[in-house]
Amino acid sequence: MKKGQKKITSKYPRLLAETETKSRRSYNFDVVKVEPETDKAFITNPAAFSLQNVYPHIFDGITALCTDFADKEFMFKGERTKIIQGQDETALTHYQAIVPVDVFKDLALSGHNEYWHFLKNELHRMSKTPELRLLPFAPGYLIKTHPLRVDFLYEDGTKASVMKSLENIGADRKIQFFVLHFYKPLFSSILQQNKKGTIGSNYLQMPRAFQAKVGSALRELESRFKSLDNMYPSGDDVISKFSRAIVEKCNNEKPEGWTYIAPFNYKAMPESVLALTAIEVRNIFLFLACHDDRQSEYININKTFDEFLIGCFPGLVEIRKKGNVYIKPKDKEIITKKLEGFTYLCTYLGVEGKMNGAQFLPLIFDYQNKQIKVQRNKYLCYNNQPEFNFIS
Repeated sequence: MKKGQKKITSKYPRLLAETETKSRRSYNFDVVKVEPETDKAFITNPAAFSLQNVYPHIFDGITALCTDFADKEFMFKGERTKIIQGQDETALTHYQAIVPVDVFKDLALSGHNEYWHFLKNELHRMSKTPELRLLPFAPGYLIKTHPLRVDFLYEDGTKASVMKSLENIGADRKIQFFVLHFYKPLFSSILQQNKKGTIGSNYLQMPRAFQAKVGSALRELESRFKSLDNMYPSGDDVISKFSRAIVEKCNNEKPEGWTYIAPFNYKAMPESVLALTAIEVRNIFLFLACHDDRQSEYININKTFDEFLIGCFPGLVEIRKKGNVYIKPKDKEIITKKLEGFTYLCTYLGVEGKMNGAQFLPLIFDYQNKQIKVQRNKYLCYNNQPEFNFIS
């Protein structure tokens, strides 16, 4: 790999991915202990155990930061220090990273600047009102803490006012740095040395800026489908032709290393893709990656399918007495359609080069056998590394 280049992939901690897709139901409280000071009302709140749809763009940015700059140093206020601080201080519960605004924007969004406003809002919310969650601290033990806290610094290193921070990002009185405080147990696996002497273990391979790429693709496809629908109100054939064109592009112009072999129901493609939300795509991919053995042709989730449904489609699943999962027939149809759309969308992302660096490319979801057929990508692309201009 040439100097100034990096793989367009991020090391994504398995524990973070599991926590993002877990529900309160996943914990056996006869075995798992909770910090004694935690009040009972907080423990009974399902949201206390979930990181779903909380700050996906920030997580993408932090994991990219850890992937690229785990052991790098920089000069700040005349002193040489690690970019990601707190790695050697075992008494601290959170890492701290001081990151230039433009660098973090690039790491989190990878050029999809239409999501810059969303990212700024996420950061401002975490600065103004950091959220508490029950998070893994040690095996079988949860504590009440902040997954993430954020401060903003001006050019001279002074701390910015929380209320004015959002407006001043990129304004005349420029906020130059984000100060990110992120919970150690969720990220430590991608910062520590492994047995081979390199950095990182027990992680998943995620495309860089995955959330922004998924959201952008969904918006683009929705716009195209609606445009065709407005031009041809009864245009099943037109939409079908457009869907077929996407698939043909996938097969004829696929990036090196990918192959596409999935049969497509062309007429169903628009409806199934548009049934998805970006966060559902993220959760499905993360859950599958956590259960991937990295070598088989299929990822089988038969034994954990209830957890998959609860974690990825909580609004379509009922949990009845004794913890039994029930899905209404109409909701099963919706879930099946979403899973079909998930494979279509991933194929579209693949041909656009936005699944490069992924652990796998989803091809076909077999609902009956609770498994998904995948393509393994052995070809990782490279692009220009963002400028972290005070690395020494």
